[in-house]
Amino acid sequence: MIKSPSFANSFAKLFIFPVRNTNSKLKATANVNIAGAFAVRGFRIFDSRNGLFVKEPEQNYVKEGTELTRSVFFPVTKEAREALYGQILHSYELTVQHGQRQEDDEFTLGDEDTQPPPKQKSDGGSLKLF
Repeated sequence: MIKSPSFANSFAKLFIFPVRNTNSKLKATANVNIAGAFAVRGFRIFDSRNGLFVKEPEQNYVKEGTELTRSVFFPVTKEAREALYGQILHSYELTVQHGQRQEDDEFTLGDEDTQPPPKQKSDGGSLKLF
């Protein structure tokens, strides 16, 4: 059982995919690999008047003729949500700071104060952050 917000430090990897359309409120999508055993795709990072926020993956469905959505993955506790979404946003900000989409550059959670690897030419991809 996960009891601490620091759970993400030990077993999650993030892949951030910035959106190229600068006029869009959608700024990036993110995929999370958990414990090397589970992959969750479809987190979305949006910009609003109140700043950046994360939306979890959703599934569309129809109930009594009305199209609705529901989350297909979500943290169960407030602490887990804050840890996961905080790291997704932090990873997005690191990706933006690098100014490019990179692939296979790895950062470990908790090492945010260390220097990132030198920028490399990339033809697209993701920045793997933990």
